[in-house]
Amino acid sequence: MGTKTLMKTVLKDASIDSWIDQGWAQGWAQGVAEGWARGWAQGLAQGQAKMLLKLMEMRFNVPDDIRKRVERCSDREQIMAWFERVPTAASLDEIFA
Repeated sequence: MGTKTLMKTVLKDASIDSWIDQGWAQGWAQGVAEGWARGWAQGLAQGQAKMLLKLMEMRFNVPDDIRKRVERCSDREQIMAWFERVPTAASLDEIFA
């Protein structure tokens, strides 16, 4: 036999490549958007918690356990419910009832 030839076959399909590229790009974009939204919501909750603590400190002596409870809370609706109770509450117990 003469010279041996090694052949390599590469399957290339533009539509499949495009589909793969778009899938990756869409997945990446979706991941970024979801991460940004979670970060945004978490940042808003942290800001609301700080404002709640500030308002409570203006009226009450806030112990560490209450402070930690507020700081750990990521439920913005719950934080707002507590916030709305502060002006009329006679005690911290009334805020967290």
